[in-house]
Amino acid sequence: MSEQTDLLAAGDKIERLLEELGSVVDLEVRTKIEQLMNTAVELYGATLERMLEIVFEAPDGERLIDQLAQDDLVASMLILHNLHPHDLPTRIESALASVRPYLGSHKGDVEYLGMSEDGVVHLRLKGSCEGCPSSTVTLRMAIEKAIYEAAPEVTSIEAEGVQEAEPAQPSTGGLLQIGIGPPQAAAPQPNGQASNWIEVAEIGELLSGSTAVRDLVGGGRVLFCKLDDSILAYRDLCPACARNLEGGALEGEVLSCPWCGETYDVRRAGRALGAGRAGSLHLAPLPLLEDNGVIEVAVPG
Repeated sequence: MSEQTDLLAAGDKIERLLEELGSVVDLEVRTKIEQLMNTAVELYGATLERMLEIVFEAPDGERLIDQLAQDDLVASMLILHNLHPHDLPTRIESALASVRPYLGSHKGDVEYLGMSEDGVVHLRLKGSCEGCPSSTVTLRMAIEKAIYEAAPEVTSIEAEGVQEAEPAQPSTGGLLQIGIGPPQAAAPQPNGQASNWIEVAEIGELLSGSTAVRDLVGGGRVLFCKLDDSILAYRDLCPACARNLEGGALEGEVLSCPWCGETYDVRRAGRALGAGRAGSLHLAPLPLLEDNGVIEVAVPG
């Protein structure tokens, strides 16, 4: 969990405590508590602004402020007090740049189309493994996490060029709604379930062309495949025989099931390659992001 997510959780806790106080104290006391909180926030904001002014006036101050803005926790406070040196479109573009290597590992990409006045970000997904709904879910979840962490002011995200995993929700006229407001502990799924981002240790040490299975607490068995500098994550389950894939051979970009011999293209969201099955079966990809050497994977809650 990032420092920024921790800060969002702290903000939620403050809101919950204020609501609880409102149910046990009278209106006058509650009003004074809110005034106290607002005054404290204003004081912190004014202090932070003055600190930035002092830093900016120092030699190489602009570079130092830019470095401060790269820290998740500091960036969150700068955004809260409207002091971030980078405007909203710049932060969104930076967030998209951070996930493009992952999107590329699934033969996908994303284009920023702009943002409406009510804070809705418009994107276009491109080349994301045509015909693979589960891959589309994986890609947009990674994008959503990156954008909401860099720009919590965003109210929702809409993306063109996506394919729903299951038609469980009404059509939105060609656009798929990703989520309303910044996600907290979990990211929304098309089927209404939530997905938790779990940190995975030691996976970054995998050698290219190798695989590993981890039984994640709260996430079940996950298969990791290392291709060059990319790490891909899948459910450890063969859709052809419903058995685990652990021990299957990875040759180039093709993974073989150790039980039934079915083969899958892990670079293209796990498309089955067997005769008569191409495009009809897919492994279940899971979103995976790496930030400063920390690898996280999103699994259904």
